[in-house]
Amino acid sequence: MQVNYYRNSNDQGYDESWQACHFTSDTDLSQFTVKPLVTINGQPYLRQHHITYLTGRETCRAHHFAKHLAVQVLNANPATGGTSVLWIDTHNGPHVSAAIFRELTQHLHSGKPLHYVCLDILGGQRDDHWCLIRNIEQLIMRLKPQLVVIDDIDHFMPYCGLRVANEFNRIVRDTVNHTDTAFLFIGYNHTGKKACTAGELGKLLFSSTNDIFSLSTVRDVTTVRHISGYDLSVLPDHSQFHFTIGSDNLPQEAKQPRGATPSGIDDDTLRGIVEGIIQPGQDISDSDLLAQVKAQHSQLKRHTRDAALLYQIRRLHLLNPLPAAPSIDTSPSTPSSPSSQSSPSSPSSPSSPSSKSVLSPSKLDNGVNISLTLPTHHLP
Repeated sequence: MQVNYYRNSNDQGYDESWQACHFTSDTDLSQFTVKPLVTINGQPYLRQHHITYLTGRETCRAHHFAKHLAVQVLNANPATGGTSVLWIDTHNGPHVSAAIFRELTQHLHSGKPLHYVCLDILGGQRDDHWCLIRNIEQLIMRLKPQLVVIDDIDHFMPYCGLRVANEFNRIVRDTVNHTDTAFLFIGYNHTGKKACTAGELGKLLFSSTNDIFSLSTVRDVTTVRHISGYDLSVLPDHSQFHFTIGSDNLPQEAKQPRGATPSGIDDDTLRGIVEGIIQPGQDISDSDLLAQVKAQHSQLKRHTRDAALLYQIRRLHLLNPLPAAPSIDTSPSTPSSPSSQSSPSSPSSPSSPSSKSVLSPSKLDNGVNISLTLPTHHLP
């Protein structure tokens, strides 16, 4: 079966091409096979003849995850030095691009399969969109890479018109239809409330993507989740990938964040409470165990809140220590015994006034309403 091109001349006529569009049980589809390039938790993230799109907020670390996928592709065949990856950087300068290139090559068995393009070196020439996409097309045809990464679409051609966007989209379609190349695009704010800045090109590429993954970062852990695609055989919750950024500035797989348990007590806390209640060889009923666990957990939470509150008060300097009061000797002038020199009110004693703290007068509210006392009215 011959697949027509979008932009090149085709040998088939319209009627013959139309007949080729119909799949029946007699159609030979053996040539249309797909090989997964990167699979994580049973979910193919990159596949031949497929387009993968990474989206999220600007701080979702999609760039780092793209580097992780590229390294996996490049190290797929160590014996042959890996397969080629074409990385197109659309917004970093030559100095940052050189650092990214070095980061990638340090984790490869061979640096030759990696081809890196820094568009910022073109300067004003990169505004010639037609020349830009023609050179990218020729580079893809010459290298025949396994993976093409564009980081990112928002800075690629954000102000190009619909004609340029449609032309590049057709280049991508011809490439995935006639070669084994896979594409990986990064574009931000496609699914959130914030408006997308990828322009017309981002809208076309996002809608023609085969697999879409969303990235969200909470503290140091980034979660990658499959949110759209024709193949939904793998549950998105089961195929999630969690990672942190290591010292090499590349993702390192992290444990899945624990969700809240129905009991309201996490496993480690409950284990510590029960081990402190039950002694070896001791029998205890379920009702007594539950009562003691609830009491211990309530006491633990109260202690944690009290400690946090006291720390917050001290951090805000809301307490000032009382000055040590001078001691006045009212006893007869008789020599004191050594045992009488130490008293419970010594500064080292917890009940000593000098160890207490009071609210600083400067921290009190000066707007307190003070009641007035009227003078007594005298009758004549």
